[in-house]
Amino acid sequence: MTSPIKRYCELSESHNYISGDRAKAREAIIQKILPNAEMVNVPCPCGNDPAESIPLAYIDRWGLPATMVLCTTCGLIRIDPRWDDNTYARIYEQYFWPLQVGFFDITRERFDLSVRRAALFAQFLKTHIELTGKSLLEIGCSYGAGLTSIKDTGAELTGYDYDERCLGYGRSFTGLNLKLGGIKEAVTEGKQYDVIVLRHVLEHFLNPFEECLLLKSLLKENGTMFVEVPGIFNLKDVGNDPLMYFNVFHTFSFSLINMSHLMNACSFKLTYGDEQILSLWIKAKEEFEVNWPEPNLSKKIRNFLLQMEMEREKTIKSSNRIVNKIFDLLKRIKKPRG
Repeated sequence: MTSPIKRYCELSESHNYISGDRAKAREAIIQKILPNAEMVNVPCPCGNDPAESIPLAYIDRWGLPATMVLCTTCGLIRIDPRWDDNTYARIYEQYFWPLQVGFFDITRERFDLSVRRAALFAQFLKTHIELTGKSLLEIGCSYGAGLTSIKDTGAELTGYDYDERCLGYGRSFTGLNLKLGGIKEAVTEGKQYDVIVLRHVLEHFLNPFEECLLLKSLLKENGTMFVEVPGIFNLKDVGNDPLMYFNVFHTFSFSLINMSHLMNACSFKLTYGDEQILSLWIKAKEEFEVNWPEPNLSKKIRNFLLQMEMEREKTIKSSNRIVNKIFDLLKRIKKPRG
């Protein structure tokens, strides 16, 4: 996989699910916001020459333009160039919700569904961390469904998010302490927490070094940070379709190895992690000497994506054969005798 597959470069049948409010949000982004967007070059955190990164895709799962590149030195996937910070902020405030969930309305039914979907997260956290009496902060909490799923633990719960509309609904649904803002606003408040939760948030960070260092200042000395991101080697949540993994809002895409490099560089120590990625981190008292180069990782990622693409094509061909056989059978059944 030395150059992007054709369907990773233009709108294809994979984007047929984009309709209704989701399609309206995408068109609004393209027509109203992107014409004023500035492009920002993004060097790889490992320090590799940008020219050594290879392109994987030029379009994302939403049908939005995005140049996904793979660093051949450390195996980290990033968007380079990406939109400027203000462009991302405007989209998150106005259009990310309908693009993500498929409709502009925020309903109680949707909230309850999100709480049920957070059950695995809640079970994981309860299994690994004693939450009773602890202070817990979630960054990017949306309307607080994840916090609601651990409301019975006795922890003191606080959430931050940049979407005031979601927060308003969340406060009315949950009664939780949900605040407008993100990491910088939490730091300004001057409080430290026993537990920090990032559920599908770290991959959205525009400046991960800066933001992870700020997170460290928010965590108590014996505190734990939970981080969940969509790992590159775990594509089951997107139907094993690599194109559906590429997302213009995921400015960095991780395997557990290169996430560990980033976190170690910010003096976080891994205590649990898998390729899903579900992970737990503590503040390290020592500084790590991070060895970024992973000479085999980029090749492994390329081979994995190619294998997933080949398996997808086989599945489609097999499904088409089955459908054709059914149609042929129906034609024979309906054909009049005599």
